[in-house]
Amino acid sequence: MRIRSPFDDYYDTAMSHGSDPSRVFVRNPQTSELKLDRDGEGVWDRYGRLAGIADAFELGRESVYLGACIVVFCGRVYKALRVHRLRGDSARSTPNATPDVIEQRVFYDGEEARHYLEALLGRERLRKKRESLFEYDNPLANGTLTDRLERYFHQQGSTELMRWSIETRIAIAVLRIGSRVDKSILQIHPPLKDIQFYRLFGAAEAFQELDMFWGGVLAPESNPTISISDKDRIAQHGFDARSFRKGPSRKR
Repeated sequence: MRIRSPFDDYYDTAMSHGSDPSRVFVRNPQTSELKLDRDGEGVWDRYGRLAGIADAFELGRESVYLGACIVVFCGRVYKALRVHRLRGDSARSTPNATPDVIEQRVFYDGEEARHYLEALLGRERLRKKRESLFEYDNPLANGTLTDRLERYFHQQGSTELMRWSIETRIAIAVLRIGSRVDKSILQIHPPLKDIQFYRLFGAAEAFQELDMFWGGVLAPESNPTISISDKDRIAQHGFDARSFRKGPSRKR
């Protein structure tokens, strides 16, 4: 598989090991804003409740923010936890100010996220129960952070959007989930290095998954099999309708 794109991504390096030039993945990025209706029936509405994992912590002169995100990759849905560490009051400064970012991390595994946050925030913060007034009916927003992380990463890699990916022929989508009042950002075929997807799939593995999806799952639609009748097969080989009939025998 060859990739045509206006940008480079981390898994593009796998093409140097050899690729099938007959398959081409055109990676054109698109971005749009969505207002998720948690009770709606839209494709993305169901993921609005994942915003319950969002949280904020103060650590002296440092602020830590948690945010929800999903990555649709080759038809499978992977939930991501975004952790932003900002210095001082940069997160609460004016909109035109540039945040003083200490670190940005993205996690795709609950245990890895828990260990990181426990070392950063302390065990007591992870064990402290939270009761949300605005998200009182959302399990992801209530309880200890340890329990919330376990619920958040449940059923990682589900195939619930496989049909959507096939019908739309979209191999990669990233949804950055906003709160009840904020809009969410949907990105189609964006750079996965920005969301640190290499923590889940290495370069060779990600390229192989895309190659199998683009050339395997989507192949029947892009290269439909042409059904040839028996009559046409006979004609292709130089025979006619009488070639396989036994001629009349002569009477002696």
